[in-house]
Amino acid sequence: MIAEFVRPGVLMGSTAQMVDSIGRYAQAGAQQVNVALRAPFEIPALEALAAAISELPRPS
Repeated sequence: MIAEFVRPGVLMGSTAQMVDSIGRYAQAGAQQVNVALRAPFEIPALEALAAAISELPRPS
């Protein structure tokens, strides 16, 4: 089933958990992470996530 194939790459959990996952992707060399959302969107939660991600150290 496709869901089991993509599950390891799905960001879920608290803002801190998602930021931690994105930080690991960045440390591994990722230069871009695409975020796909399904409606209904929780704009305040998305804004909080974006703010937290922006605080991650930039890879050299």
